[in-house]
Amino acid sequence: MDLQDALAGGSLDGYAIRDTNLSRTSFENRMLKNVLIHRTSMPSLRMDSMDANAIQCTACNLRGCSMRDANIDGWNMLNCHAIECRFEDTLLQNGNFFESDLVNCNFNRSKIVKTQFQSNNMYGASFENAFLAQVQFSDPKMGNAELSRTNFSRAMIIDSSFKGANLQTSNFTDAILIRVNLIGTCLARADFRGAVLIDCDITADSRNDAIFD
Repeated sequence: MDLQDALAGGSLDGYAIRDTNLSRTSFENRMLKNVLIHRTSMPSLRMDSMDANAIQCTACNLRGCSMRDANIDGWNMLNCHAIECRFEDTLLQNGNFFESDLVNCNFNRSKIVKTQFQSNNMYGASFENAFLAQVQFSDPKMGNAELSRTNFSRAMIIDSSFKGANLQTSNFTDAILIRVNLIGTCLARADFRGAVLIDCDITADSRNDAIFD
């Protein structure tokens, strides 16, 4: 079935999208389930208020895509160009983001649960006022997840790990961190003024490099 014909019904289920351009398509207010998207260009694609489950997205250009106010369970991204994507006010759970360019992505006010960000470039990403639980940021290849200049101001972060991450000049002002692993992180000039840390693991060297009250 043609993609536009399938979307006309309001949902995609068990559909594969490969080697195409979706610049004239919208997934806004659509339901997607068990969808594969591979080597597809979809810059600035609108996916706001989308309800998505079990999505595999590989080697795609998603620059500037908007997924605001969406409900996403099982978004799996590998080797994608996703600079400046917008996830504000989105529920994102059981997701996996691997080896992708997520520079300046916006996760403000989002709820992110049981999700891992592995070997991505997340320079300048913003999680302001977001809720994160059981989220892991890591980079087994390079050893240091790239999170410099990220913004976690007023975020609540629970049972999550930044172990070994580069959080240089990141912003955690007025954030609440509970049982968060910060061991081995680079916190040079990271701003923790007004932040509350409860049962968090952090080395003295990392803490001394950061800015606290």
